[in-house]
Amino acid sequence: MFGAGENGSWQAKNPAAGSIGKQMVNDEAEVIIQEALLTQEHLKFFIQQMPVAVAMFDREMRYLAVSRRWMEDYHLTGSVIGLSHYDVFPEIPEKWKDVHRRGLTGEIISADEDFFVRQDGKIQWQRWEMRPWGNFNPPDGITVFTEDITERVRDKELLQRLVTSLQEEKDRLSTLLESITDEVWFTDTHGKIVLINRSGREAFDLPQNAEVEMEKLLAGVEVLRSDRTQRPSEEAAPFRALAGEVVSNVEEIVLIPSTGEFRHRQVNAVPVIGAAGQILGSVSVVRDITEQKLAEKILHDSENRMRLALQVSRSFTFEWQPDTDKVIRSDSCAEILGLSGDEAIHDTGQNFIERICSEDRAQVQRVTQELNPANNKYEVEYRVVHEDGHIVVLEEMGQGEFDSEGKLVKLIGVATEITQRKYVEEALAKLNGQLEDRINQRTNELAQSLEALKQEHIQRMETINNLREKDQLLIQQSRLAAMGEMVNNIAHQWRQPLNVVGLHLQHLELLHDQGQLSTENLNASIQTAMEQITHMSSTIDDFRNFFRPNKEKRLFNLQEAANKTISLINADMANKGIEIVMDLQKEGKVFGFFNEFCQALMSILQNARDVLVERKVITPRIKIQSKSEADNLLIIITDNAGGIAPDVMSRLFEPYFSTKGVQGTGIGLYMAKSIIEAMGGTITAFNTGSGAAFEIMIETA
Repeated sequence: MFGAGENGSWQAKNPAAGSIGKQMVNDEAEVIIQEALLTQEHLKFFIQQMPVAVAMFDREMRYLAVSRRWMEDYHLTGSVIGLSHYDVFPEIPEKWKDVHRRGLTGEIISADEDFFVRQDGKIQWQRWEMRPWGNFNPPDGITVFTEDITERVRDKELLQRLVTSLQEEKDRLSTLLESITDEVWFTDTHGKIVLINRSGREAFDLPQNAEVEMEKLLAGVEVLRSDRTQRPSEEAAPFRALAGEVVSNVEEIVLIPSTGEFRHRQVNAVPVIGAAGQILGSVSVVRDITEQKLAEKILHDSENRMRLALQVSRSFTFEWQPDTDKVIRSDSCAEILGLSGDEAIHDTGQNFIERICSEDRAQVQRVTQELNPANNKYEVEYRVVHEDGHIVVLEEMGQGEFDSEGKLVKLIGVATEITQRKYVEEALAKLNGQLEDRINQRTNELAQSLEALKQEHIQRMETINNLREKDQLLIQQSRLAAMGEMVNNIAHQWRQPLNVVGLHLQHLELLHDQGQLSTENLNASIQTAMEQITHMSSTIDDFRNFFRPNKEKRLFNLQEAANKTISLINADMANKGIEIVMDLQKEGKVFGFFNEFCQALMSILQNARDVLVERKVITPRIKIQSKSEADNLLIIITDNAGGIAPDVMSRLFEPYFSTKGVQGTGIGLYMAKSIIEAMGGTITAFNTGSGAAFEIMIETA
């Protein structure tokens, strides 16, 4: 501060003065140092007594001052003043050292929640703040304030785990409540619904998180007591529980809004009691017992029917317990056994045995004694004597129940009075004796008649055999006639294709003779001939399939069947100059055997053809038409051959009846009638103004 001039210092020129000045400076410095040391001691004492963890470090991170709380929180003993913080805590990670370096540059740093891993592996949670001290740029050191919040963090984690556990428990409870088929209702002290499970929401059309006042909800719902009288809302189980009452198995009848039907419900409710004994709310569990009530009614009705059946059938049920000799019977036994009062229903086995006729007692006792687990059922008849001497006969059927050691523990069964039946049986036995004599007498008479019948039977069998031979002959004739018809129809169908083939062959010969036969001409003629031959082969298949019976029914169109049938006989009809006219509905469908139905149509058409040819009608015509009547299809086949004679009309559909002499088999129209009736239809014949008509009525598909 005082620099030396060119003539030297002031002290050099005045040695005495310099000595005095030096002494003064030393004294002032000593005072300043003493005051500074005193201030530093005060600061250390202040830091040491602070109730928080505080440490003061120099720039080398050596301890200058430390509070007792710091020593306690970090479990330090002895003195750490002058020691390096990094020597005291060698486990300090690099991130903390970086924080210290930032603080020594003058930065103020803090953290509300941080952790420090101790050398022994324990985690210590802290809240800390770091501030620089002394002259800045750079500061003389840093002061670190810390608070051990390990317990607080652990409490926080524990609280979080408890909250999580409570939430999980709440979720499990919610899942449980949602899965319960009974309704569960929670209300607060004001009667407001705070929780309701799915069953309750569905019954009353409530949303997921509904908060409804119970009183308002009940105001819109009709509730009856079990005796079907109106139940006021204040009697509702939740309100009674809020008043401190425990409600158990109270039945009510409620008009459920979601279904609009009355349902029987069983309600249980209890108050929710707090730790201090105060009522916090109520919980109610409601079970729908409609089906149970219905089952109880059915059981009650069944018991009444059983009681009536026992009375009508003169029967009663019983149960005997050998250990106590106790007998319990249904009340229908009173009239049968001639008893009254409690004795009829509750009795002992010994008393009942004494009422049995002495001649029958041993038999009854033997039957029960012989029962065992493998043979536990029995039937026995015995007589019981009333007090007035009247005797009734009982038929008893029972079954024994045995324990694991094979001991009889119960006998149950039913006894039926058969007194009247026994009287009838005795009367019948007497009649049987009388009948035996009459039967023997009649047997002799029948033996003589039987011999005569044998002779008559032999004669009838001979007649039947003769008729069978005749039937076989007629069937053979029918087959030959059908075969002849088929050959005749095939001949007509083949005539035109054969003519076409012949003409092409002659044309080929002419071209060959003229030297004009080319490959193209030859191929064209061969193709035409093959088409005709294919058509002829198809005709054979059509006839073969036509006469092959169907194994299964199918849906087919009437027009399809008519076209198929006419295609097989059209050539023959045309050759005989017969016109076939069709007027058929396209919608008419029938369910049945297609080929058999076609055969029936063919039999009718061939019959009409033969009559037209026989009577030499000038313009022969056959007409097929159909129309719908209700659910039926009406098919009418008419001709203009003059009609059917009355004596023929009555026998038209009889088997083996024919007006064609030896040429006819008499089974064509009979088979047609059988086929139509097998398909659930009918066939009739009648005359029109110009000829005969066949009418087929069959149900449409």
